[in-house]
Amino acid sequence: MPLKEGDTFLYRYPRQEYHLFLVVTNITSFNGKVQYVCTMVSTWKEKSKLCDPACILDKEDHPFIVHKSYIAYQETVLFPEDMLTELLATGRAILKEPLALDVLSRIKASAKNSDMISPMMLEYYK
Repeated sequence: MPLKEGDTFLYRYPRQEYHLFLVVTNITSFNGKVQYVCTMVSTWKEKSKLCDPACILDKEDHPFIVHKSYIAYQETVLFPEDMLTELLATGRAILKEPLALDVLSRIKASAKNSDMISPMMLEYYK
């Protein structure tokens, strides 16, 4: 099942706690395999050095978000299509409501303001 930009899913990462992930875009590698560029939403914790203020989200931005959160640009990862398909099919990842286009646009535009995103991953947000 192909995913598209703005689709979201829950995934247990980095430990057992579910985080909301979103599809930023997809890329096709030189061997024709599709990979999804995804990033994570995390809870804002005051005075935490891990929190990235580049893009703050709140409950009106997505039904899963219930309090102040942020886009964890440093957690931008590539999921091979076959792996993500298997995770969804086995219930290890759970599909959620897609992002509104304006929220996805804000997330993409705000990536350039992050001091925590890898320059290599920043390219995928354009």
